[in-house]
Amino acid sequence: MKKSSLIPHHLVQAKTLAVEAAKMQMRAASASLKAVKEWITLHTQNRNYGKLKEIAEASGLAAKAVASAQLSVEGLSADMAKSRAGAIDAAKDTSESVQMCHRFMRNVQARA
Repeated sequence: MKKSSLIPHHLVQAKTLAVEAAKMQMRAASASLKAVKEWITLHTQNRNYGKLKEIAEASGLAAKAVASAQLSVEGLSADMAKSRAGAIDAAKDTSESVQMCHRFMRNVQARA
C-alpha cells in the first residue's frame, strides 16, 4: 500500500495548498529582488551614488526573502514534521523581509 493512500485527502490537499502559497511567496520575493536590481541599474546609470547606498539595505532584505522562500518551499515539500515546522518559520521570515523591503523602497522613493 502506498504511503500517500494512508494520508487523508484533506491533509494532502492542505500540504499542496501550503506548497503553492510558499511558491507564491517566492515569486513575490523574486519580484522584490528584481525591482531592487532595476533601481540599482537606474541609479548606477544616473550616477546617483547616495541612492545606491540607501538601496543596498533593500537589496539585502530582498535576497533574504528569496532565500527564506526557497527554504519554505523545500521544507513544505518534505515529509518530515521538523522540516514543515522550519518551513513555517521560513515563510514568516519571507513575509517580513518582503514587507520590509517594500516599505524601505517606498521610503527611498518618497525622498527622491
